[in-house]
Amino acid sequence: MGNYDLFRTIAKSNLTTKEREVDQIKYDIYRDFYNSPSYESVLIDGINRDVQIVSDKKDNKNILSLPNETFSVGVTNSYK
Repeated sequence: MGNYDLFRTIAKSNLTTKEREVDQIKYDIYRDFYNSPSYESVLIDGINRDVQIVSDKKDNKNILSLPNETFSVGVTNSYK
């Protein structure tokens, strides 16, 4: 395992320690995101998005998205 960590450090030597750690966390999230039982493909802002829908103790639904994903919150209907 130590050799792999050394290789990863050398391969990303242009990044700071914090940037390498954030990059590793993003990689881990992407790797496991689609295999989660809470994974859904939904339509948000007219675009298909990959999200995880989870419930809290009060049965409220929370949407978890991939890193750097942005979308609007709320309903925007225009009536004429």
